[in-house]
Amino acid sequence: LQSDIFSITANVLDDINVSIVNVNVTLPNLEVIQDTLTDDDSDHVYNFTFVNTSQVGTYTIVIFANDTSNNINSSETVDFNVQDSGAPLVKLISPINNTISNINEINFTCNASDGTGLSNISLYTNITGSFVATQIDNISGILNQTNFTLTSLSEGEYIWNCEANDSSGNKAFDILNRTFFVDTTYPNVT
Repeated sequence: LQSDIFSITANVLDDINVSIVNVNVTLPNLEVIQDTLTDDDSDHVYNFTFVNTSQVGTYTIVIFANDTSNNINSSETVDFNVQDSGAPLVKLISPINNTISNINEINFTCNASDGTGLSNISLYTNITGSFVATQIDNISGILNQTNFTLTSLSEGEYIWNCEANDSSGNKAFDILNRTFFVDTTYPNVT
């Protein structure tokens, strides 16, 4: 997952003496980070702690050993994947909480953002009696504003929220549901 710490370990032996052991880590954006592995207890096991896992995707590791005679050898490449660990951020825009509508149509606006990419956003309401996805819109990109419209609503008090899903399968709602009312009955004057 993003921001995890990885321990890189290599067994390095030489008939004379090992001079230095380096690691090249190629990030998903193809930037290469080079650092040195250490053998703190002279057991021929070299270690390095890699902490730069903020990017989602495939990382490639190659270890290079150099002996005191300047002979260099490298390991086979090893890949590891970092998955997205962050859920999208969702913000309800409209209607504001406790809106009262005198028509049976309501427009909803939700914003969503995600560092790796959005895949869909859903409007959840309890207009059917259960809090379920009422409408779903497939989206893309890292920022999105989506509008939903519900029509033919019966009079009553309802709750709503939006849930966004990202391309890694993470999902989230806004932290609070909102309430809206539909009141289409005119006052009775006698």
